[in-house]
Amino acid sequence: MIKRLFDIFLSSIGIITSSPLWVIFPLAVKIEDRGPIFYFQERVGKRGRIFRAIKFRSMIKDAEKEIWPVQAVENDPRVTKVGRILRATAMGELPQLWNIILWM
Repeated sequence: MIKRLFDIFLSSIGIITSSPLWVIFPLAVKIEDRGPIFYFQERVGKRGRIFRAIKFRSMIKDAEKEIWPVQAVENDPRVTKVGRILRATAMGELPQLWNIILWM
């Protein structure tokens, strides 16, 4: 229980301190190609529990529509300009802080 409270506390601090980025990155993603801001993906977590990972979208809209999900490679043409920045700085993962808070 103490670890859970600590996780919620640290995630909350992370969201608050990164709040300017929560304005900048979504705007940049939306302005670049008018697609959705977030990318959702089902993943397997602790004890086999499936959860929905959330990230700022770094690839073109529907990048995996025609093919199965494929790991991005260096200079992948599906990665947007904003996406390159998000990936280089790992800021695309910022929305995962919400998963930490919402996890039960």
